[in-house]
Order: sequence, then C-alpha cells, then structure tokens
Amino acid sequence: MNLSRKKIICLMLIAAFFSGCSSLDKSDKSDPDLPGNKIVSNLQTFEVSPASIDSSEPAIAAGKNGNIYAVWVEHRANKEADVMFRQYDSNAQPLSEPVGVNPHAGAATAWRGDPPTVKAGNDGAIYVGWTAKAENAKGAANILYLSVSRDNGRTFESPVKVNDDTEPASHGMHSLAVDSSGRIYFAWLDERYLNSQKAHAGVYNNYNESRDQFYFENAAFQKHHQVSSKSEAEPNAELYFAVSGDGGKTFSVNKRLAENVCPCCKTSLSAALDGRLYLAWRQVLDGEYRHIALASSNDGGKSFSSTVIVSDDQWQINACPVSGAALSLNSENALKIAWFTAGKAGKQGIYTSESKDFGKTFTPRSLVSENAIGGTPALLSGEKKTITIIWTENGKLYAAKQETADSNVYGTRELATGELPVAAQIGERVFIAYVENANGNRRVKMSVLK
Repeated sequence: MNLSRKKIICLMLIAAFFSGCSSLDKSDKSDPDLPGNKIVSNLQTFEVSPASIDSSEPAIAAGKNGNIYAVWVEHRANKEADVMFRQYDSNAQPLSEPVGVNPHAGAATAWRGDPPTVKAGNDGAIYVGWTAKAENAKGAANILYLSVSRDNGRTFESPVKVNDDTEPASHGMHSLAVDSSGRIYFAWLDERYLNSQKAHAGVYNNYNESRDQFYFENAAFQKHHQVSSKSEAEPNAELYFAVSGDGGKTFSVNKRLAENVCPCCKTSLSAALDGRLYLAWRQVLDGEYRHIALASSNDGGKSFSSTVIVSDDQWQINACPVSGAALSLNSENALKIAWFTAGKAGKQGIYTSESKDFGKTFTPRSLVSENAIGGTPALLSGEKKTITIIWTENGKLYAAKQETADSNVYGTRELATGELPVAAQIGERVFIAYVENANGNRRVKMSVLK
C-alpha cells in the first residue's frame, strides 16, 4: 500500500470517528451550516396561548411593519372554539393583548388539518381566514370567512362569507394569499356536491365527527398509511377558488378548479412579485394515487393553467394522509415546493422541488428527511436565495437549509418538541409557531431561528 493511500484511509477513519462522536453528543455546538451536521438548537421559546386553555392550529405572517402576526384557536367545552390574534415584535415579544377574531364567542371550528390563516396587506390591513360551524348542520359542515383588521390588529370588522353556496357543506383546508395590488385570494376543499349524493351522507357525517382522532391515533395509519376498507375513507373533495378586489368586502362567484381532490390535505396559495398566482393541492388520480398538483394564474385568478403533477411519487393509498404541500417564492420568482409522500418511487419522507418556468416543469425531487411519517411542512425562501424547511419527526420539530430545491440539505437542526409547525420570515430571522402537547394539554409556542 503506498503512502498516499495510507493517508487517505487514515483521514477517513478520523473523520468517521469524530462524526460518530458528534451524533452521540446532543450538546454539540458545531457550525450548523456545515453539510451533514445535525445539532440540537437551544432556542428560546415564547408562550403564545394561555397555559390554562387548550390551544392549537397556529398560523403566522410577517407584517410590512417588521412585526409578526399570530393567530391560533382556543378550544373550549361543548366543541366551542375561538380564533385569537396577537402581534409580536421582531424579538417575538408581544405588542398587544390577544384579540378575538370571530364576533360570536365559541362559533369557530378548526382541527389540526384545517387551521386558520393570516396574511398582511401592503396597506397595513391584516387578513384572517377562518371557518365557523354551520348552524343546524350535521357532520363537518362549516362556513369559510374572512375577517379584516384595518387598525393594526386592535379590532376586526364583521366577517365576510367567502363560499357562495347556501346548503350546509364542508369548506375546509383553505389557503389565503394577498398580492402586491391588494387582491385577496382564497382556495379551499369543498364538498357541496355531496348534497346531491345522499348515499354518501352516512359515511360523510360519521367520519367527520372524529377524523382528527382517526388519522392521528389510528395505529394502522401511522404504520402503513392506509385504512382497512374503502368504506372508512371520506369521499373525495373538489377544489374551489374565489378572489376579492375590494379589500375583502365582497368575493367573486366561486370557481371550481378540480375534482377528485384528497379531502383532508391542505391547499397552498402563493402570490409572486410579478403578479402570478400559484395554487397547490393533492390530487387523487386513477388507482387511488395521491400526488401533489399545481396550477397557476397570470390574470388575477380569472383563468388557470393546466394542472401539473409535481412528482410521480407512486403513492397509492386508500386513505387521506392529512398532508398538503408548502409553496415559497424567492426574489427571482423561482417557485419552491415541499411535501410529504410515502410512495413506491423511493423512500417515504419530506421532499422538495423547484420550478423556474412558472410551474410548467419541476426539477427531480430532493429528499429532506426520511424519518417523517406525514404532515405538511413549512417552507421559506431567504434573501440569500437559501431555502428553510421545517417539519415534524416523531413528535419533534426539525429545520434544514438548501441552496436550491434540487440540492442536498444541510444544517439540520432539532428545534423543539412539538407539531404543526408554521413559519414566517423577516430578513434572515425565521419565526416558527407550533403546538406543544404535554399530557393532553395543548399550547401554542413560538421560537426564533437565526
């Protein structure tokens, strides 16, 4: 063996040794930006919701004033719930007391797959999307509303109804976007068509009363991502869309964009700086394949492009995985997307991809984590064109970076114990809100990742 080769082997053994030590030492403070590092972050956490109230379903957004807007849902007895709002400064310190968004106490409804949304307008207005229980309706029938604050979050105006149907039906997993011109966009999963299919009523009502518990406490789903019979699965939904051009005072006639949509997988909307709008959802294809789909609009939502399947994951599942996609756009309007899949095309886990031609084609997917078993990740594009991905593994939150959505991840951090992460960004500071569940006591917390 020559000397050069001996040196190479020796260096490899030394590297392997220190790598092993690093993985065992949970207090490792090495540079998180080095490729391959996985460290535990000692983040300072901040309480968002009161410790004495069962709270969940957070959403956050960055305001044009450099502050962070947070909303969450407080759950009370008799299935009553309220959407709450609070504003924070760039150090995650509260600037106001919590304010109720829904005008009638207890009227809101939410579950972990269907949280409220919050966005900031260029004019300082704050927009909150949320759902309320439909009176005298069975099952998961609800109404989709927009509430607007024009006084910096001190009060919210009377809510405006977004869905235009009149019979009780489910309008859920909504997403909200506001473009630079002030147009407000909503997309959601709609089941109004089931009103004409009474044969489905029994399955529909029984399922929706406990779907949160079914999908996240059912051991078979956790292990195999499937249910035992087709009768247990909720009927597919349809994808609907509406737009407001008057600051949220009225909404357009609802437009159906797709049929056979995964009924418990959240939609995602993102408005680019050039005015183009992107919409993602999980489409159910022939054979019960459930893949992430995307369409775009360059005319303010008047029309949409043909549907594109982002990746052929070959995920065939006769169940609803409660797992949508996350969208993000950088300063050059390159579209990033992150999602979970467990298909036969490769390892299960969180993946990312990228489109540089307005969503017409996507790069081959890149694996972020193979330890995730579901959920919707959070995705942010930084000023330095890096991507930050946040997701859940075995009850813990993780974050990682990518240079582009088709490159390897690096700087993986274990953030905290929790679930349902959402994120917003101001400069290079990433704000993460999530739910901590300690012995059945849920509370919303926030951390800042620099």
